[in-house]
Amino acid sequence: MIPKLHHKGLQGSIAFNPEDGVFHGRLVDVRDLVTYEAPDRNGLEQAFCEAVDDYLAGDSAGKKAKRQTGSKPIR
Repeated sequence: MIPKLHHKGLQGSIAFNPEDGVFHGRLVDVRDLVTYEAPDRNGLEQAFCEAVDDYLAGDSAGKKAKRQTGSKPIR
């Protein structure tokens, strides 16, 4: 089982880069690319929560692109 972070209904991945010594991840199941990183696991959880909060704040303000429905209006 791959470990994941959870906050406000969203999930994020957890990975470690041994070359840089940095934990990193991205939000999963969202259309936009939202990433976060930190030097340790606790910092990663905080960075993840901040990324989710920023993503949701931008989404509610209408700054995120609308999801495509797969249909086009025809005139």
